[in-house]
Amino acid sequence: MSLDLAQETFPALTEPRRVGARRSVRIPKRIDAVIVAFLAVAVGVVDASGLTRWPGFNGDEGIYTSQSWSVLHGSIEAYTYSYDHPFLGWAMMAPFEWLAETLGITGTGMAVLDARAVMVLLAVADAALLYGVACRLGFRRVVAAFTVLAWGWSPLTVSFARQVYLDNIALPFLLGALYLALDPARRQWFYVGAGAVFAVGVLSKETTLLYLPVLLYIVVQRTAGQVRVMAIASMATCSVAIIFLYPLFALLRGEFFPGSGHVSLWSEQIWAQLFSRAGSGSLWNVASSRFQLVDSWFHLDWWLPIAGLTGAVLMTAVARMRPIVVAVAISVAVVVKSSGYLPGMYIISVLPFLALCLGAVLNWLGGPAGAGKRRVTPRRVAAFTAVVALAVAMTPEYASGIRREATVNLVGPAEMADQYAISHIPHNANVLVDPIFYVDLIHHGFRHQWRGAIAYYQYDLDPESLTKLPGGWRDLDYLLVTPAMRDQISGKSVALPRTAAAIAHSRVVAVFGRGAQQVQVRKIIHSPSDTASVPKASS
Repeated sequence: MSLDLAQETFPALTEPRRVGARRSVRIPKRIDAVIVAFLAVAVGVVDASGLTRWPGFNGDEGIYTSQSWSVLHGSIEAYTYSYDHPFLGWAMMAPFEWLAETLGITGTGMAVLDARAVMVLLAVADAALLYGVACRLGFRRVVAAFTVLAWGWSPLTVSFARQVYLDNIALPFLLGALYLALDPARRQWFYVGAGAVFAVGVLSKETTLLYLPVLLYIVVQRTAGQVRVMAIASMATCSVAIIFLYPLFALLRGEFFPGSGHVSLWSEQIWAQLFSRAGSGSLWNVASSRFQLVDSWFHLDWWLPIAGLTGAVLMTAVARMRPIVVAVAISVAVVVKSSGYLPGMYIISVLPFLALCLGAVLNWLGGPAGAGKRRVTPRRVAAFTAVVALAVAMTPEYASGIRREATVNLVGPAEMADQYAISHIPHNANVLVDPIFYVDLIHHGFRHQWRGAIAYYQYDLDPESLTKLPGGWRDLDYLLVTPAMRDQISGKSVALPRTAAAIAHSRVVAVFGRGAQQVQVRKIIHSPSDTASVPKASS
């Protein structure tokens, strides 16, 4: 073992004992604890401010909230589990969602907003882990803290970190795996832990698997010879063993391979996600959904993406940062490719890597850390100046975005429609709803699944709906129509003919909000007498 490696691996054995050495070890740990506490509060407060107002609801938020609720009631999903995503993410969220609802954290009574409070807790964990990753990459504390704030206070991060997405559940596990793999002592058990934590991230959101090369690169870069072989083998064995529990689950249920009368992991998840799902078009076509999605990201914040991408290009010259550069390269390749589907929440896992690349440039400007670290040098003055200048330049954009996301109310129309439905629609009625209302109606006495509150997506796509509701729109009484439902009906990617027919055979009895955020309460027209049986409301 070389002296350098021994000093880094076993500092207590290779460094001479000094008076006050115990104090010199404790103080940095206390400083890190104070910094992490500050960052947790700083990120948590910004994420929580405006949580019940911005952004507007996405249909996926209702789906994951209802699935999490179902876990608490003994089922993987409210309807037939179709293997669209692994269920570990919303299963882990279930007890925290129950606690948030029980405590009434948001004070709104909407289950989706209470689930958003859980996302804030995950963002706080992300902040602590990102600081740890930055420090283990060699960042000075001030630069590591700046990196976390550049990520956590970005309006783009805030907007997505609040929403109930599986990507937000997976992100702490991805960062945790990187933190363990960057263990300065290069301990084997930490590589095993990194593999296990990474596997949990994959089973929370399968797109986490894209960053496996990053984890392997870190291990290869930091080990050599037999140690490298053992590290990769132990990490891979643990990770694969945990990930394969998911296909084993499907296999034991007889639902891995396609067949008649049951869903299939192969056809519903693997084949559908990789090959048969409609693509998002080319990034170079301004009319494509891919271009419009990326444009919406930059509309929320262009500072972090541009600065992070620039930093990634510059940091290709710094060996220890190359795994992070690889992560950015993988992310860019997924966004730029002209085929395949690009989900809007994909940016969630990309942003921490962009922030690390930005921080790495600032850290590099300060020169190598080590002896004489308190001495003022031109490089350190330049680094400090760059941090201050960048903070000053980013502050107006960040402040404007954070203020908008804390004050503008895009949730109001859905919240008012939710309360109206609970107060005015008979609780024995069949109501076709966006999943964001599903749990709320059940909590207030409506039945669920195929009687009472009925999620529109399953109403159209679950084969069981044809036997449970053979009359189609005639089996319904009311609808709660959200922007997401209107987009699905007007879009070309998903055909929802039964939902479209229900809307066509209904009339509006209440309208909340205006324009793209409008939510409608509609009544099915079974007969001419169904013209004025529900009080109208408008807001």
